[in-house]
Amino acid sequence: MTLKYLLDENVDPTYKTQLTRLNPDIIVWVVGEPNTPLRGTLDPQILLWCEEYDFVLVTNNRTSMPVNLCLDVTSSSKTTVVSNKVKGCIKATHP
Repeated sequence: MTLKYLLDENVDPTYKTQLTRLNPDIIVWVVGEPNTPLRGTLDPQILLWCEEYDFVLVTNNRTSMPVNLCLDVTSSSKTTVVSNKVKGCIKATHP
């Protein structure tokens, strides 16, 4: 299974350029691109989108994402989120 990454609005989109330059086979999409959630989409909908399409969410959101992640942990969700800045309740899943 190929890992697919969705960068949210709080991640500099140049990360996509750098990651795909180093590994052209990697799948990295950015919120607001075609076939992704629109910019301004609320966190719960982004988490649901990532679950539906098997994407790993990459975020630097320290404001609203921790609350939504903690709510997500209590559900049966299989969403995976990668962040180096979110403190508190973090959920990481493995297939």
